Amino acid sequence: MLSAKLFAGMAIVVFSSAILGRANALPRMNLLLSVGSTAIGPYYWQLLVVLICTVLAAAYFSFFHWTRNPANPTVGVISFLLIAAAVAVWMIFGFLFERHSETRGQIGVLFLAMLSFSIGLLLSTVNVVWAAIRNAWVN
Repeated sequence: MLSAKLFAGMAIVVFSSAILGRANALPRMNLLLSVGSTAIGPYYWQLLVVLICTVLAAAYFSFFHWTRNPANPTVGVISFLLIAAAVAVWMIFGFLFERHSETRGQIGVLFLAMLSFSIGLLLSTVNVVWAAIRNAWVN
């Protein structure tokens, strides 16, 4: 249940930041994600994080309340910490650094944040899928 609360809380914080940034109540974030010819602005990658955290919170909540074998809480907290660290790094870099002042160190830290986010998402997904498989075998 702790994992569900943590992911829901992070979804609320990032959603609030996205809405306040869109309404120009917060300073403008300078961090765009560019993959090939597609650029994703800060509002949209924040909404992607909100969507991912909401789905994970719902999954952990449902497995805690409606099944006999809930997902592993330790893996849930570890995956949350990996995702939260990545989101914090992206938010800090987005607010503090200028658009064209990237150095190799900053790019390396952002890459490690993306790696942390991916590993946390993978851990959490495997945790939920493993709980679903265990519950299917029990029932």
